[in-house]
Amino acid sequence: MRQPDGASNPVDVHVGLRVRLRRKQLGLSQERLAEGLGLTFQQVQKYERGTNRISASKLFEISRILEVPIAYFFEGIDGATHPGTDRYTQAYNNVIEQMLAEPNGNKTYVAAANNFSDIQTLTAQSGAVELYPFQTATDLQKVLLSRYFPNDTATIVADIQALMQLPKTERKAIHVGVHNTDNKWVNFLLWLNNTYGKDGNDSVWFPSQEEYYEYNYYRIHSTISSTINGDTLRIRMTMPSGQHFYYPSLTLNLSGIQKAKVRSISTNGAVTGLSFSDHDDGLTLNIDCR
Repeated sequence: MRQPDGASNPVDVHVGLRVRLRRKQLGLSQERLAEGLGLTFQQVQKYERGTNRISASKLFEISRILEVPIAYFFEGIDGATHPGTDRYTQAYNNVIEQMLAEPNGNKTYVAAANNFSDIQTLTAQSGAVELYPFQTATDLQKVLLSRYFPNDTATIVADIQALMQLPKTERKAIHVGVHNTDNKWVNFLLWLNNTYGKDGNDSVWFPSQEEYYEYNYYRIHSTISSTINGDTLRIRMTMPSGQHFYYPSLTLNLSGIQKAKVRSISTNGAVTGLSFSDHDDGLTLNIDCR
């Protein structure tokens, strides 16, 4: 469809708005996005306003920097789906943003988020609280959690190695922000997997802040009851969901039970995923209700 002279194409405007939305969700400035694209921030402004059309190659680069599939920028446009997009869209249609990442040290955003009920968890580079998972006794609602932007991956490796020398109760969470990545990050992730991941000692957990926030909320607020009838242990767990939650999952540790002695485990329809393994002196159940 031809547009009146000087008018922006509605598709270009829609894509630009989606770029702006995702950029702000990540706490990324126009200048930082422009730097990653090798452009001026004025060009990024024109992209976001829809006055300049984004080429296919630039849209690919933007999707990589903003960590979303290209289909994300076309969601909400009639006829813009393709095989696989419907499932992605349906899964996220009812998800409302619940996290704020402070952009460029601007505390005005933090103050606004504290007065906005949808925002439940926040992060910033200064004036924030260090997270110690094994010491956490609250649900962390509205707590401003600390993160940092390392100069290189070697800094993170050194931080991890230093923390692993401490008792687990004294280890703080490693929470980093990253704007641009290269092969060093690929090598870092391989090191992390080979050392602490599935191909290492299988001890690492790599959640987003939203996922950790929800997991901790369930940990604090869930209730558990159990009954024993002969050789059958029946467990009832209630997980009260918070506002706009999306990751209904929890880990349950059962002491005194070994995997080798378990004949079978069954669940009701509320559980969509279940795995279990030996852990310390008992059994660990990983329960997913998504």
